[in-house]
Amino acid sequence: MRKYLVLFLVLIAAISCDKKSKEEKAIEETPPVSLKVYRFDKAFFETPPNELANLKAEYPFFFPEGTPDQVWTDKMKDPQWRELYKEVEKNIPISENRLLRLRIYSNI
Repeated sequence: MRKYLVLFLVLIAAISCDKKSKEEKAIEETPPVSLKVYRFDKAFFETPPNELANLKAEYPFFFPEGTPDQVWTDKMKDPQWRELYKEVEKNIPISENRLLRLRIYSNI
């Protein structure tokens, strides 16, 4: 009797392990989405200080009104900020032209 009980439990466990939930099936059926990444830090540190006006026009929400341009050009030239940017580039090498493929999961 004990053998039949163990065999029955093993059989139930084997059958139930292979089933996927509705959410898992929906995730697999969701098509990938292309995403364009625009990095402000890359644009900021690779833009020459004399082109700050173009950068401010492209990213106005990063430049509060009333802050003089000298503050931003000083940050562009500051060796500590530039070194920090270089370290970020080493660890997060996402180029502006690279597309990231992401899946958006719905109904979870």
